[in-house]
Amino acid sequence: MVGALLLTVALSGGCARKEVVPYDQARAQRETAKSHADSGQELPPVGQRPGQPPLTGPVSVRQPSSGAATPPMSILRPSLGFIEERRARFEKTLSDWHTLDQQLATLPTAQDKRRAMDHCSGELRELVSKYRALAENLAGRGALSAEDLAASEIFLETQRRDIRFLEGPCLPFLTAGAEQFNVRPSATVALMQAEAAMQEAMQRGDYAAVVSAYEGMSLPPGKTAGVAAVQSYVQALMRLQRDDQALAALRELLRRQHDEGILPREFQLMRLLGDLLLTQEKYGEAREQYRELARVHGELGAQVEWANRQLILLGTGEAGEEVRAYAALQRRIMGFDPARDGFRVLRQAEEFLQRYPYSPVLEQVKALLEEQRGQAQLWFDDLLARADRLAAEKRHREAVVLLENLPKDILPPPQQDMVRTKIEAITMAEAVGMETARLSVEQESQEGWNSALANFESGRYDEAITGFKKLLDTKYGERARARIDEAARLGAQEDRRRAAELFIRAGRTQDQEGKKKLLLASRKLLKDIPVKYPQSDLLDKVEGNLKRIEEEIVRIDPALLKAPVPAVDLMEPPSGPLPPPAVEGLNGFERP
Repeated sequence: MVGALLLTVALSGGCARKEVVPYDQARAQRETAKSHADSGQELPPVGQRPGQPPLTGPVSVRQPSSGAATPPMSILRPSLGFIEERRARFEKTLSDWHTLDQQLATLPTAQDKRRAMDHCSGELRELVSKYRALAENLAGRGALSAEDLAASEIFLETQRRDIRFLEGPCLPFLTAGAEQFNVRPSATVALMQAEAAMQEAMQRGDYAAVVSAYEGMSLPPGKTAGVAAVQSYVQALMRLQRDDQALAALRELLRRQHDEGILPREFQLMRLLGDLLLTQEKYGEAREQYRELARVHGELGAQVEWANRQLILLGTGEAGEEVRAYAALQRRIMGFDPARDGFRVLRQAEEFLQRYPYSPVLEQVKALLEEQRGQAQLWFDDLLARADRLAAEKRHREAVVLLENLPKDILPPPQQDMVRTKIEAITMAEAVGMETARLSVEQESQEGWNSALANFESGRYDEAITGFKKLLDTKYGERARARIDEAARLGAQEDRRRAAELFIRAGRTQDQEGKKKLLLASRKLLKDIPVKYPQSDLLDKVEGNLKRIEEEIVRIDPALLKAPVPAVDLMEPPSGPLPPPAVEGLNGFERP
């Protein structure tokens, strides 16, 4: 059907070219316009020399009613071609899904799997329906600015559903189901997953990953990457300044789309190809590309004023400074990388406007300037927001480094002032935070010292040592270390005294079981002293006391030395009256 339409257009005069105002005539017109503007006279229409009668025939450059050229619709933003591409992709996936469903109809399938398949099928139908509605709406309205389309709630919601479907379980489920039931999986699934990976990489600015994903696509015979994927690939190549590869990929895509006869896509591709040729200073090829675009799409009602203005600029002779300046500006815009370019492209556009105030592409440059201003400002706002997030996470140094590493030449003075102000604010916040933390640590250390000192003075030496150890890396470090040594000496002395008391009580009791428990408890206290208080000066005496107790235990039962120490309340004396102390007990284990 589309082929028949193209044939009809070709037979009805598609070969006739529209006249374009020559470059020298346009230059003369702009100079005349300047003199008229200085004298307050009314300007003649575009394409009419001063003194000539008004032009009665059609002219190739049409002025919009508002007096400003329509902002260029970048193919790097949503377009009718993109919408048609997504619709076609999902229609193919839906067809594959129905094929799989029919093949599995005679096989036993679990209820949960069947419900999942039904849900995915419904999602596919909904996506196809929404993309069809968008395509019909845009086709009926004719040309629509990229800004209007990007802001469309319907388009944004469809995009969100698109991404949810690509990231959800449906595509992997389709592949797994095909493998599970020995049904040949669709190559569309792998292709869509690769394109989704490209889209995600493009959104995060990882252009090398976009190129790698595209070049790593495994395409079966007869399959080709979609328009959106190739456009992302071309854009990534331009961002990476690999223009020759971008040009080759774009030419191949345009040839393929031209063969398919899909003009809405071809219009955007032809325009991008012309711009890319212009940026590479291939002015003759660019001129022919713009003429072909105006010829083919002008007869179909497309807005070709932009192409005609490009032709006026190029003219028919050698390129001058204005053309080279415009080509350089286009190249900077087409390869715009915010982190690398920042606001530099704005300065370049403003310089062009100041230097060539009567350029035929004046309004186009103004529109490009505003578009780039918005993109650069979004990047700058996001940069400051990232610095704020790092600062909120107490990662002040990272935030400051992020801002300090910005090349100064990509920011105009107002933005440089904002960066300096932000760095000062983050540095101040870091200093305040450090001071607050210092005061908090100091207060905590003071409270820790008071608590440890209270335990020390109350004879709770183990708790005191634990508390003092926590203060070794604070300003209380030296005092805490001295208190630890003193607490260790007193703690070892106290445990040895208690062990001696238990030993004496063991010598007085006539209860054999009680004697065993007391001796074992005394031994346990002595064995713990070197572990708890290794810096104590009583360790030699403790070793002698321990040897004396173990001799007494062996006399009762040698096996007790290997038995676990029974639990005993050391402060509770054995039942019954205590006998007089044994002389050998006092002589062998004296009181401290």
